[in-house]
Amino acid sequence: MRNLIFFVATAFISLLIAGCNGGGFGNVKSEPNNSFFRSQMLSIPVNGLPASVDQIDDPNDYYIFSAVQGQRYKFHLEQTEYSADVDMYLFDPGRQLMVESTGRGLFEDFSYRFDKGGLWYLLVYAYEGRSSYFLTITEK
Repeated sequence: MRNLIFFVATAFISLLIAGCNGGGFGNVKSEPNNSFFRSQMLSIPVNGLPASVDQIDDPNDYYIFSAVQGQRYKFHLEQTEYSADVDMYLFDPGRQLMVESTGRGLFEDFSYRFDKGGLWYLLVYAYEGRSSYFLTITEK
């Protein structure tokens, strides 16, 4: 019985440590997050989450986060490669597109006041090329 308790405790601690180092807990980039169904959960605020996308191998990074009706968030993406084109898309809990930021250059920015609460989705998409990026989401 002691061996079973030790095994279970060791397995739990190992999972907890792996989670804190990038296994999907908190605001640490976690793969795969390439579809709505594999969205990575974020806790707001997000302060410069490092990640990357590649038009050919890994074009989509989906994130999911909780928002309350009436809250206003500012979304900011800073990419590291000027030759790439990385865009951001915000989807409501029903997965309807609400906002898109599709400019060229190193930055994508928008603010949004949530018209309903629930779990919302943010897609970071490599339209062209590949780039590392830093994602910031703050309450405004």
